[in-house]
Amino acid sequence: MIYSNNKRMLNNNESNLNKIVDEKLTVYNDGELNDLDYEIAKKCDKRTYCQYYESLLRTNHPLLFIFFSYNDYNSIIIKIDLFLFNFTLFYAINAIFYNDNTMHEIYQDKGEYDFIDQLPQIIYSFLISLLFGFLFEMLVLTEDVPNKQDIIHLVKKGREKSII
Repeated sequence: MIYSNNKRMLNNNESNLNKIVDEKLTVYNDGELNDLDYEIAKKCDKRTYCQYYESLLRTNHPLLFIFFSYNDYNSIIIKIDLFLFNFTLFYAINAIFYNDNTMHEIYQDKGEYDFIDQLPQIIYSFLISLLFGFLFEMLVLTEDVPNKQDIIHLVKKGREKSII
């Protein structure tokens, strides 16, 4: 009899603990709230328009993403490194397209920059930099992977176990 009562109390404690963990797992960060399905977002997302816009800025603007997104699952060191990598990547790819002929044309024009002549180079360097930057972000950031819900769920469970 005592054994069954203890077993019942243990099961109740485990179910209460699971409920607490599940309740804490339903707390979403900005990136998760922005990516929710419509039906789930109607129930969970109680932000105003300004709060939603602010969260979009925090998740999409490079500088705000580094310094003001607190609850995401990316390391701040990795975010800073990614920003510096993208910054140097844009300059390096842009420098590849400036050769002696380009500099000679600028010299012949007495230092005036002809935007129309340089437009194809600008577009090519921008697209190549964007492609490499996007590929590198996909490799580095944890929230941009295809099965991110599985990873986020594992991270949250790990955090909850370390708290409990």
